[in-house]
Amino acid sequence: DEDRLQLRFFWQTIAGFCQLSRKSIEMIIEQFQRDSIISGLAMQEDHIRAQTQTAFNTILNKTRSAFFRNLLSLQ
Repeated sequence: DEDRLQLRFFWQTIAGFCQLSRKSIEMIIEQFQRDSIISGLAMQEDHIRAQTQTAFNTILNKTRSAFFRNLLSLQ
């Protein structure tokens, strides 16, 4: 019975982590969709590439931070 209880707790913890991770990713995607890199002005290709790379790096860093924060909360 004790083993079963420990397994139940383990899987509940994993399920909670998955839910936290999913919500974190959903929030990051929503924020990314609100941040626009499109402009009404003509821009050089290099500038567009730089903005796109910056936006991508920001999303990547936020995702990493969210996962790290979620892992810390499990500890």
